[in-house]
Amino acid sequence: MWARTVTFENKSVGDQLPVVIKRETTDTIERYNSILLAADPDAATDEISETLNPIKLTDYVKESLLKGFPPASLDHPSSTLEVQVNLEVNAEDIISIEGMVTKKETAGGSNTVECAVVIERQDKEIVATATAVMGLTS
Repeated sequence: MWARTVTFENKSVGDQLPVVIKRETTDTIERYNSILLAADPDAATDEISETLNPIKLTDYVKESLLKGFPPASLDHPSSTLEVQVNLEVNAEDIISIEGMVTKKETAGGSNTVECAVVIERQDKEIVATATAVMGLTS
């Protein structure tokens, strides 16, 4: 289903989010981490880490959610996102971001859909997990 046409009524518990696959290289990690470093004038060091900054994992979860929900749902007042990072992502890691709708709820005039998201490396190790609550219109 095209994300822009998703409504509360046409999402169901058990629906899968589109899978996102990312291959990290030394170049992609250095590029992203250098952008973060340049944006933080108060950084304690000017060295660029050799592992992917965990903030990028949150971006990957958002990318996955945007493939399954309208863009406005990320900014909805009822929407929340919590990411728990378990492992580092290194150069040459291939990670997959997969999610599923786990709950639908109408409370206080808001329609929300809860999703569980897992980020997994090629060796099946779980890099991070996330819980997203997406506010949707009817």
